[in-house]
Amino acid sequence: MTFNEFEAQAWDEHATQPTAVAERLASQGLALVNEEPQVAPLAQLLHHVFGQHLGRWDDGLAALLALSTHPACAAGGDGALAV
Repeated sequence: MTFNEFEAQAWDEHATQPTAVAERLASQGLALVNEEPQVAPLAQLLHHVFGQHLGRWDDGLAALLALSTHPACAAGGDGALAV
């Protein structure tokens, strides 16, 4: 599965299956990020699903911190700013 497919599926399912989507975001999302333009969309999904849908802000923050150390999250880049 590509990052774009993963992202589309997550958005499609997040309202009806937020817990399952959150688990996939945390367990598979980072591995699918291959380039800097993918960081911000994943950060947005993490914030939205973990925080706004599930109220699991601490888990979302942990996932965002992990994303911030990903090689594609270049310091000063748009992805880093999103995180």
